[in-house]
Amino acid sequence: MLMDQVNESSKINESTLAIREARVLGFQTEIISMQGTEFSVVPPLKLLDDRCIQAGFTMQGNIKATRIRHRIHNKVPLVVDPFRNMIAMPTHSPKHIDNVWIFSEHILATHPHTKTQSIVEFTNNQSLILNCSIHTLDKQYNRTCRLSAESMYRNKQYYMMNYHFNRDKK
Repeated sequence: MLMDQVNESSKINESTLAIREARVLGFQTEIISMQGTEFSVVPPLKLLDDRCIQAGFTMQGNIKATRIRHRIHNKVPLVVDPFRNMIAMPTHSPKHIDNVWIFSEHILATHPHTKTQSIVEFTNNQSLILNCSIHTLDKQYNRTCRLSAESMYRNKQYYMMNYHFNRDKK
């Protein structure tokens, strides 16, 4: 991984609200965060994979494990960083032009907008109109919440196991 790619993937962090295909000439990804919007020349899937690698695994390995463990076959949520509980949920197939990766920990509410559009409202009062139905958005959010709960439970088990192991060594 090149240093420029590391710098680009670090744009996906705890303050990231959503990422999607950029519709600005010269850029491939729009990154929406608590601080505002910025753009990257790196494609969304590459940014997500590079960020997953920083956490110690690949995007494809993570998606495969989630598919098997949770029996989710389409629009699989992605645990971007289990140690920071960063989970991104896709609104469409990951390669679909209208796909938006929403980081679930920042969702305050979801609302219908039209029959085929919905609104996601974030904890910092920003909102985003999505080209997906409220049914799809809510289904994705429920999947992601289950995945988040499992991830937090596994982290708690890991920390408790290490705490007792290290305590017993003294």
